[in-house]
Amino acid sequence: MDQNLLFATNSNPDLVAKICELAGLHQAKYRLGRFADGEISLHLDEPIALKVAFVLGSFYPPADNLIELLTLINTLHINGVAKVVAVIPYPGYGKSDRLDQPDIPVNARLTIECLEIAGADQFITLNLHSQLINRYFRVPHQDLSAMPLFAEKLKTDGLGSLTVVAPDQGGIDRAGDYAKASGQNDIVVIEKHRPQDDQTEVVRINGAVEGRDLILIDDMVQTGLTLITAAAALKKQGAKDIYVAATHFVYSARALEPITNDANIKKIYITNSIPVPTEVTLPEKFAVLPIEPLLAEAIKPLLTA
Repeated sequence: MDQNLLFATNSNPDLVAKICELAGLHQAKYRLGRFADGEISLHLDEPIALKVAFVLGSFYPPADNLIELLTLINTLHINGVAKVVAVIPYPGYGKSDRLDQPDIPVNARLTIECLEIAGADQFITLNLHSQLINRYFRVPHQDLSAMPLFAEKLKTDGLGSLTVVAPDQGGIDRAGDYAKASGQNDIVVIEKHRPQDDQTEVVRINGAVEGRDLILIDDMVQTGLTLITAAAALKKQGAKDIYVAATHFVYSARALEPITNDANIKKIYITNSIPVPTEVTLPEKFAVLPIEPLLAEAIKPLLTA
Protein backbone atom coordinates (compact mmCIF):
# COMPACT_ATOMS: atom_id res chain seq x y z
CA MET A 1 0.00 0.00 0.00
CA ASP A 2 1.26 3.46 -0.88
CA GLN A 3 3.09 5.21 1.96
CA ASN A 4 2.61 8.72 0.52
CA LEU A 5 -0.91 10.15 0.82
CA LEU A 6 -2.39 13.41 -0.43
CA PHE A 7 -5.19 15.03 1.54
CA ALA A 8 -6.76 18.32 0.51
CA THR A 9 -9.11 20.95 1.84
CA ASN A 10 -11.84 22.35 -0.39
CA SER A 11 -9.74 25.42 -1.27
CA ASN A 12 -7.91 24.02 -4.33
CA PRO A 13 -9.96 21.11 -5.71
CA ASP A 14 -8.68 21.49 -9.28
CA LEU A 15 -5.06 20.81 -8.27
CA VAL A 16 -5.51 17.47 -6.52
CA ALA A 17 -5.65 14.92 -9.36
CA LYS A 18 -2.84 16.48 -11.39
CA ILE A 19 -0.49 16.76 -8.40
CA CYS A 20 -1.16 13.09 -7.55
CA GLU A 21 -0.34 12.14 -11.14
CA LEU A 22 2.81 14.24 -11.43
CA ALA A 23 4.24 13.51 -7.97
CA GLY A 24 3.21 9.85 -7.75
CA LEU A 25 0.97 10.36 -4.71
CA HIS A 26 -1.98 8.27 -3.61
CA GLN A 27 -5.16 10.33 -3.21
CA ALA A 28 -6.29 9.49 0.32
CA LYS A 29 -9.75 8.27 1.25
CA TYR A 30 -11.53 10.57 3.69
CA ARG A 31 -14.70 12.61 4.06
CA LEU A 32 -14.40 16.32 4.79
CA GLY A 33 -17.78 17.87 5.40
CA ARG A 34 -19.96 19.85 7.79
CA PHE A 35 -22.11 19.18 10.82
CA ALA A 36 -25.63 20.59 10.84
CA ASP A 37 -24.45 23.81 12.52
CA GLY A 38 -21.71 24.38 9.92
CA GLU A 39 -18.75 23.12 11.95
CA ILE A 40 -16.21 21.09 10.01
CA SER A 41 -16.38 17.29 10.21
CA LEU A 42 -13.75 14.79 9.07
CA HIS A 43 -13.69 10.99 8.78
CA LEU A 44 -10.59 9.05 7.73
CA ASP A 45 -11.52 6.02 5.64
CA GLU A 46 -8.18 4.23 5.35
CA PRO A 47 -5.22 3.46 7.64
CA ILE A 48 -2.73 6.31 7.90
CA ALA A 49 -0.39 5.30 10.73
CA LEU A 50 3.32 5.70 9.92
CA LYS A 51 2.62 7.08 6.46
CA VAL A 52 3.72 10.45 5.03
CA ALA A 53 0.76 12.79 4.58
CA PHE A 54 0.83 15.78 2.25
CA VAL A 55 -1.99 18.19 3.04
CA LEU A 56 -2.89 20.59 0.23
CA GLY A 57 -4.76 23.71 1.22
CA SER A 58 -4.74 27.49 0.91
CA PHE A 59 -6.26 29.88 3.40
CA TYR A 60 -7.73 32.71 1.40
CA PRO A 61 -11.14 33.94 2.68
CA PRO A 62 -13.45 32.64 4.02
CA ALA A 63 -11.87 31.52 7.30
CA ASP A 64 -13.24 27.99 6.78
CA ASN A 65 -10.31 27.36 4.43
CA LEU A 66 -7.85 27.83 7.30
CA ILE A 67 -9.97 25.81 9.76
CA GLU A 68 -10.20 22.94 7.27
CA LEU A 69 -6.42 22.95 6.92
CA LEU A 70 -5.93 22.97 10.70
CA THR A 71 -8.50 20.17 11.13
CA LEU A 72 -6.90 17.93 8.52
CA ILE A 73 -3.36 18.45 9.81
CA ASN A 74 -4.28 17.88 13.46
CA THR A 75 -6.43 14.81 12.76
CA LEU A 76 -3.60 13.19 10.82
CA HIS A 77 -1.10 14.13 13.50
CA ILE A 78 -3.04 12.61 16.39
CA ASN A 79 -3.77 9.46 14.38
CA GLY A 80 -0.13 8.55 13.98
CA VAL A 81 1.16 9.63 10.57
CA ALA A 82 4.93 9.62 10.31
CA LYS A 83 5.03 13.14 8.92
CA VAL A 84 2.66 15.92 7.86
CA VAL A 85 3.79 18.22 5.03
CA ALA A 86 1.53 21.26 4.53
CA VAL A 87 1.46 22.27 0.85
CA ILE A 88 0.01 25.77 0.69
CA PRO A 89 -0.45 27.29 -2.79
CA TYR A 90 -1.73 30.58 -1.36
CA PRO A 91 -0.51 31.38 2.16
CA GLY A 92 -2.97 33.99 3.41
CA TYR A 93 -2.71 36.56 6.20
CA GLY A 94 0.68 37.65 4.92
CA LYS A 95 0.05 41.39 4.97
CA SER A 96 0.20 41.50 8.78
CA ASP A 97 3.82 40.40 9.01
CA ARG A 98 5.73 42.96 11.06
CA LEU A 99 6.80 42.91 14.70
CA ASP A 100 8.06 46.51 14.66
CA GLN A 101 4.66 48.21 14.40
CA PRO A 102 2.72 48.60 17.67
CA ASP A 103 -1.00 47.99 18.14
CA ILE A 104 -1.52 45.74 15.10
CA PRO A 105 -1.66 41.92 14.77
CA VAL A 106 1.09 39.73 13.39
CA ASN A 107 -1.23 37.29 11.67
CA ALA A 108 1.51 35.87 9.45
CA ARG A 109 3.23 34.48 12.56
CA LEU A 110 -0.04 33.51 14.23
CA THR A 111 -1.26 31.33 11.35
CA ILE A 112 2.10 29.57 10.99
CA GLU A 113 2.27 28.89 14.73
CA CYS A 114 -1.28 27.50 14.70
CA LEU A 115 -0.45 25.15 11.83
CA GLU A 116 2.72 23.98 13.57
CA ILE A 117 0.85 23.39 16.84
CA ALA A 118 -1.78 21.45 14.89
CA GLY A 119 0.97 19.10 13.75
CA ALA A 120 2.60 20.37 10.56
CA ASP A 121 6.15 19.01 10.39
CA GLN A 122 7.15 20.76 7.17
CA PHE A 123 5.82 23.44 4.78
CA ILE A 124 5.83 24.06 1.05
CA THR A 125 4.46 27.50 0.13
CA LEU A 126 4.29 29.60 -3.01
CA ASN A 127 5.42 33.24 -3.06
CA LEU A 128 4.97 34.41 0.51
CA HIS A 129 3.98 38.06 0.74
CA SER A 130 7.33 39.09 2.25
CA GLN A 131 10.73 37.71 3.18
CA LEU A 132 9.99 38.63 6.81
CA ILE A 133 7.54 35.74 7.07
CA ASN A 134 10.31 33.16 6.62
CA ARG A 135 11.57 33.92 10.12
CA TYR A 136 8.35 32.66 11.71
CA PHE A 137 8.74 29.04 10.59
CA ARG A 138 10.27 26.78 13.24
CA VAL A 139 10.16 23.61 11.10
CA PRO A 140 11.60 22.98 7.60
CA HIS A 141 10.05 25.27 5.00
CA GLN A 142 10.46 25.81 1.26
CA ASP A 143 8.95 28.89 -0.37
CA LEU A 144 8.63 28.30 -4.10
CA SER A 145 8.67 31.06 -6.70
CA ALA A 146 6.35 31.29 -9.68
CA MET A 147 8.66 33.80 -11.36
CA PRO A 148 10.44 31.21 -13.58
CA LEU A 149 7.00 30.04 -14.77
CA PHE A 150 6.11 33.58 -15.77
CA ALA A 151 9.48 34.19 -17.41
CA GLU A 152 9.15 31.04 -19.54
CA LYS A 153 5.55 31.83 -20.53
CA LEU A 154 6.31 35.41 -21.55
CA LYS A 155 9.32 34.22 -23.51
CA THR A 156 7.03 31.79 -25.34
CA ASP A 157 4.65 34.69 -26.02
CA GLY A 158 7.49 36.72 -27.53
CA LEU A 159 7.80 39.03 -24.51
CA GLY A 160 11.07 37.86 -23.05
CA SER A 161 12.85 41.22 -23.19
CA LEU A 162 10.38 43.37 -21.24
CA THR A 163 11.84 45.82 -18.72
CA VAL A 164 11.16 44.44 -15.22
CA VAL A 165 9.40 46.67 -12.70
CA ALA A 166 8.81 46.20 -8.96
CA PRO A 167 5.62 48.12 -8.01
CA ASP A 168 7.03 48.83 -4.54
CA GLN A 169 10.19 48.27 -2.53
CA GLY A 170 8.75 45.16 -0.91
CA GLY A 171 8.64 43.50 -4.31
CA ILE A 172 12.29 43.96 -5.22
CA ASP A 173 13.24 40.35 -4.46
CA ARG A 174 10.40 38.95 -6.59
CA ALA A 175 11.24 41.29 -9.46
CA GLY A 176 14.87 40.22 -9.12
CA ASP A 177 13.84 36.55 -9.33
CA TYR A 178 11.91 37.27 -12.52
CA ALA A 179 14.79 39.29 -14.00
CA LYS A 180 17.22 36.45 -13.27
CA ALA A 181 14.88 33.87 -14.80
CA SER A 182 14.46 35.99 -17.92
CA GLY A 183 18.18 36.70 -18.26
CA GLN A 184 18.08 40.39 -17.33
CA ASN A 185 20.28 42.35 -14.96
CA ASP A 186 18.37 45.50 -14.01
CA ILE A 187 14.97 46.29 -12.56
CA VAL A 188 12.98 49.49 -12.16
CA VAL A 189 11.68 50.14 -8.65
CA ILE A 190 8.67 52.29 -7.78
CA GLU A 191 8.68 54.03 -4.42
CA LYS A 192 5.18 54.42 -3.04
CA HIS A 193 3.41 55.89 -0.04
CA ARG A 194 0.39 54.34 1.69
CA PRO A 195 -1.94 57.00 3.14
CA GLN A 196 -3.98 54.11 4.56
CA ASP A 197 -4.60 50.40 4.00
CA ASP A 198 -5.38 49.46 0.37
CA GLN A 199 -4.41 52.93 -0.90
CA THR A 200 -1.18 53.82 -2.66
CA GLU A 201 0.50 56.92 -4.04
CA VAL A 202 3.60 56.80 -6.28
CA VAL A 203 6.43 58.94 -4.92
CA ARG A 204 9.25 58.15 -7.35
CA ILE A 205 10.19 55.83 -10.22
CA ASN A 206 13.80 54.68 -10.01
CA GLY A 207 14.89 53.61 -13.47
CA ALA A 208 14.30 54.36 -17.14
CA VAL A 209 10.89 53.43 -18.60
CA GLU A 210 10.34 55.94 -21.42
CA GLY A 211 9.69 54.20 -24.73
CA ARG A 212 9.93 50.74 -23.17
CA ASP A 213 7.54 47.81 -22.81
CA LEU A 214 7.31 46.76 -19.16
CA ILE A 215 6.38 43.81 -16.95
CA LEU A 216 5.09 44.66 -13.46
CA ILE A 217 5.87 41.86 -10.99
CA ASP A 218 3.82 41.24 -7.85
CA ASP A 219 2.95 38.41 -5.48
CA MET A 220 -0.79 39.07 -5.28
CA VAL A 221 -3.60 41.17 -6.66
CA GLN A 222 -6.35 42.13 -4.24
CA THR A 223 -7.99 45.47 -4.99
CA GLY A 224 -5.65 46.04 -7.95
CA LEU A 225 -4.97 49.61 -6.84
CA THR A 226 -1.22 49.14 -6.45
CA LEU A 227 -0.87 47.91 -10.03
CA ILE A 228 -3.34 50.43 -11.48
CA THR A 229 -1.61 53.32 -9.71
CA ALA A 230 1.81 52.07 -10.78
CA ALA A 231 0.74 51.60 -14.42
CA ALA A 232 -0.67 55.13 -14.57
CA ALA A 233 2.57 56.59 -13.20
CA LEU A 234 4.66 54.55 -15.64
CA LYS A 235 2.54 55.72 -18.57
CA LYS A 236 3.08 59.34 -17.51
CA GLN A 237 6.82 58.66 -17.70
CA GLY A 238 6.46 57.51 -21.32
CA ALA A 239 6.17 53.74 -20.94
CA LYS A 240 4.70 51.81 -23.87
CA ASP A 241 2.89 48.51 -23.29
CA ILE A 242 2.56 47.37 -19.67
CA TYR A 243 2.07 43.74 -18.68
CA VAL A 244 1.54 42.26 -15.21
CA ALA A 245 2.69 38.97 -13.68
CA ALA A 246 1.23 38.24 -10.24
CA THR A 247 1.19 34.84 -8.56
CA HIS A 248 -2.04 35.08 -6.57
CA PHE A 249 -5.26 36.70 -7.80
CA VAL A 250 -7.64 37.12 -4.85
CA TYR A 251 -11.06 37.17 -6.50
CA SER A 252 -12.93 37.98 -3.28
CA ALA A 253 -11.18 41.37 -3.09
CA ARG A 254 -12.99 42.54 -6.25
CA ALA A 255 -10.01 43.51 -8.41
CA LEU A 256 -11.27 41.77 -11.54
CA GLU A 257 -13.37 44.60 -12.96
CA PRO A 258 -10.94 47.48 -12.32
CA ILE A 259 -7.98 45.53 -13.70
CA THR A 260 -9.97 44.41 -16.73
CA ASN A 261 -11.11 47.96 -17.46
CA ASP A 262 -7.74 49.62 -16.91
CA ALA A 263 -6.47 50.71 -20.33
CA ASN A 264 -2.88 51.09 -19.11
CA ILE A 265 -2.49 47.36 -18.42
CA LYS A 266 -2.38 45.32 -21.63
CA LYS A 267 -2.37 41.80 -20.18
CA ILE A 268 -2.12 40.11 -16.78
CA TYR A 269 -0.53 36.74 -16.12
CA ILE A 270 -1.61 34.89 -12.96
CA THR A 271 -1.50 31.32 -11.61
CA ASN A 272 -4.19 28.95 -10.41
CA SER A 273 -3.01 29.13 -6.79
CA ILE A 274 -6.54 30.43 -6.12
CA PRO A 275 -9.19 28.79 -8.32
CA VAL A 276 -11.36 30.93 -10.56
CA PRO A 277 -14.81 31.06 -8.90
CA THR A 278 -17.52 29.21 -10.82
CA GLU A 279 -19.47 32.41 -11.35
CA VAL A 280 -16.46 34.21 -12.91
CA THR A 281 -15.44 34.13 -16.57
CA LEU A 282 -11.97 35.53 -17.01
CA PRO A 283 -11.61 37.91 -19.96
CA GLU A 284 -8.99 37.34 -22.66
CA LYS A 285 -6.81 39.92 -20.93
CA PHE A 286 -5.91 37.19 -18.38
CA ALA A 287 -3.63 34.19 -18.82
CA VAL A 288 -3.63 31.53 -16.07
CA LEU A 289 -0.48 29.43 -15.55
CA PRO A 290 -0.77 26.00 -13.85
CA ILE A 291 1.31 25.48 -10.70
CA GLU A 292 0.80 21.71 -10.38
CA PRO A 293 4.20 20.86 -11.97
CA LEU A 294 5.98 23.28 -9.63
CA LEU A 295 4.33 21.84 -6.51
CA ALA A 296 4.85 18.25 -7.68
CA GLU A 297 8.58 18.79 -8.21
CA ALA A 298 8.88 20.17 -4.65
CA ILE A 299 6.98 17.17 -3.25
CA LYS A 300 8.96 14.42 -5.02
CA PRO A 301 12.16 14.66 -2.88
CA LEU A 302 10.02 14.22 0.26
CA LEU A 303 8.37 10.97 -0.79
CA THR A 304 9.04 7.80 1.20
CA ALA A 305 9.88 4.71 -0.82
